[in-house]
Amino acid sequence: MPTACVLYAGSEFAESGRAVQQYLKGRNYTVTLQDITDEATFDRINTPPGGCDVSVWLSHGGWDGPLIWEDPNAGGGWHQIDPVETPGDWKKLKQFMTKFMKPNGLVVTHACHSAGSNKWESKEGPLGERWAQQLARDMNLYTTGVLGSTASANYKWAVEFVRYSLDGGRYAYQAAHAYAPGGKRDMQWKGWTGR
Repeated sequence: MPTACVLYAGSEFAESGRAVQQYLKGRNYTVTLQDITDEATFDRINTPPGGCDVSVWLSHGGWDGPLIWEDPNAGGGWHQIDPVETPGDWKKLKQFMTKFMKPNGLVVTHACHSAGSNKWESKEGPLGERWAQQLARDMNLYTTGVLGSTASANYKWAVEFVRYSLDGGRYAYQAAHAYAPGGKRDMQWKGWTGR
């Protein structure tokens, strides 16, 4: 059975986390569900033996990633890790992901702007970042993310985004992008299960 790790950032996203867990169990995944709050550290995230085939991240977010990491400078909360603003932490994330994820695994990031700006938003400077693409490029994983703001705390949106990530087609609620290992956008996304 494939393994899925569902991480959610506090009680606001708990219902979505449980709904995604149930959805994945219905698809014969062994699922680990974990509340990582908004002050995650690498050693607080449970890694199953052998790593995850699929990981789902449910949180607030921005162009430079999910807002889940403990801020080492401010004593907690609302820190992001990306290769531009925090390259040292990005290297640590890369090391962590080699243990947390199986090779060619899928990272589903259902957090605002995880794949960048939507068509009405600026794409200049830091607003041009696409965290899901950076993750695929630097960590050799399949990734999916949404463009613009989203509703990760809405369990229907979260489950549908996981369905899109696994099966492809179209995400019903908003624009989304999928990336292959190496960071190239997959314009004809058939889902991770159809790769």
